[in-house]
Amino acid sequence: MTANYNPLVSIIVPTFNRAQLVTEAIKSVLNQTYKRFEIIIIDDNSSDNTAELISKINDGRICYFRLNKNQGAPAARNIGLKKASGQLIAFLDSDDQWVSTKLEKQIALFEREQHIGLVYTGIKFINKQFERILVPKVRGEISKSILKKNYVGPTSSVLIKKALIDKVGGFDVTLPSCQDWDLFIRIGQVCEIDYIAEPLVLYLEHGGTRISTNPKAVVNGHLKIHSKYRQQIKALSIKEKQKHFLNLGKILLKASLLKVDKNIVEKSRFLEKIILKVIRFLFTKIVKSSPVFASKLIYFKKFRKRLNLKNPQTFNEKLMWLKFNEENSLKTLCTDKFLVRDYVSKLGYSDILVDLYQTYESTEQIDFEQLPNSFVLKCTHGSGFNIICSNKNTLDKESAIKHLKKWMIIDYSLLMGESHYSKIKPRIIAEQYLGEKGNNKLPVDYKIHCFHGEPKILDIVLDRGTNEKKHIMFNSDWEMIPFTNDSINFKEEIKKPEKLKEMLEMARELSKGFTYVRADFYYYNDKIYFGELTFTPGACLDTDYAEGVDYKMGQLIDLTILRKENLNNRLIRI
Repeated sequence: MTANYNPLVSIIVPTFNRAQLVTEAIKSVLNQTYKRFEIIIIDDNSSDNTAELISKINDGRICYFRLNKNQGAPAARNIGLKKASGQLIAFLDSDDQWVSTKLEKQIALFEREQHIGLVYTGIKFINKQFERILVPKVRGEISKSILKKNYVGPTSSVLIKKALIDKVGGFDVTLPSCQDWDLFIRIGQVCEIDYIAEPLVLYLEHGGTRISTNPKAVVNGHLKIHSKYRQQIKALSIKEKQKHFLNLGKILLKASLLKVDKNIVEKSRFLEKIILKVIRFLFTKIVKSSPVFASKLIYFKKFRKRLNLKNPQTFNEKLMWLKFNEENSLKTLCTDKFLVRDYVSKLGYSDILVDLYQTYESTEQIDFEQLPNSFVLKCTHGSGFNIICSNKNTLDKESAIKHLKKWMIIDYSLLMGESHYSKIKPRIIAEQYLGEKGNNKLPVDYKIHCFHGEPKILDIVLDRGTNEKKHIMFNSDWEMIPFTNDSINFKEEIKKPEKLKEMLEMARELSKGFTYVRADFYYYNDKIYFGELTFTPGACLDTDYAEGVDYKMGQLIDLTILRKENLNNRLIRI
């Protein structure tokens, strides 16, 4: 630093009832190696002996102002800004301290890089148990990155050109928290910033009150920042928006939402969406890096017990094991809602396929005028991605296209860690609707669980598409079995399909070569129609079964040979 660059620094210290802490903070300023500064203390109407202790510090650079009523730290800082005479502005919270070389190193950087408008530093967080250091990472042009999160940190680390604050304005006192982040967002729009990597600020974590320890203020502040800069956030790239929502969700969860007034959640409808986006984003990252660990997480969340992959016993556990250990490219083909039609045809069952009207690569290709009055639109790469239309004249086409567009960009394999979906090409197919024109009642679904190529259990789904949907279980001899609560409580008689024997034979042929698969059929107007083949029903998290049935069905899968082969393959690789 040269003698020619010797700017006056105005150091603004807001304080409220922190007499002992603020005097230590002031001492850390007086110990600075850079000496040309003024200390502007704004006492926010303290009721302790703050004024008395500060009066005992004999230094002409100290200016003390006491407010007549408590206004909060942001307002106190703004008052300090009005009284500041310096070319550079620094802020120091009354419970923080500076390392002696802080100002000297920041001013030296300003002298070298005269185009920058703000310099911040590393921070050392100190409490009774441990210390941790926040290392700066962002410099240069930050107009977009600062929208993702507050990379700069607390105000105690920054040194800012006063002309910039005069240009963008001071602290937004309407925000219950995040006032510092808000200021940095506005500064980031008009200048570049830089940092000193060293931790030159000591952030003392104590038992006293801070805005950052008030969950209600933290949640409200972050939500208001999101609302205030909504248009700028919308303009970010998809990846940048993901980072913004990821950080926002982390903050909301960390702030203990359960302690927050319910009105906050009610006033912020997008709050739940934000959290869900964050959870999904984090989970997809886990699936990509460790699908086994991801499956263990969702299994524990569902069943509140650990997933046993070393010695699986239940139906869901064994399906999880097969998901990771039974490599079969045919699984992917048969999971594809479009390509499975070829598989069914090659086995000689083309007559049970519903009519295929069109295949689309994107929603832009869909022409509703070319489709019949009733039809079904399906995305081929996932489950439940269906638009069922019984009457084209009453279909909300705009909503249908909106849903299809959303589904087409989803990597379904990342939702629940079902890797056999990952290689399926996203397409949309238009198929025949099974039902009467204008009648929303769907035909009965016959889901046949096949174990080692043998159909053993039938799940008959009644009242599909309604709130009264029931799963009634039968064995292959059409004897009702108490495998679901619906079956236990069901008192009516379900007529045996006349072509049940044919349906079971079809399931037997379609399931050959698979340890387990569920073959789904519809029986409509005395004719059998193929539905789909499913290898991981319920994402291997099915809880519809009665007590003990998960284990009983698990005993129908014999993994002995596969597990030996899997072990041998591992030994060969080793």
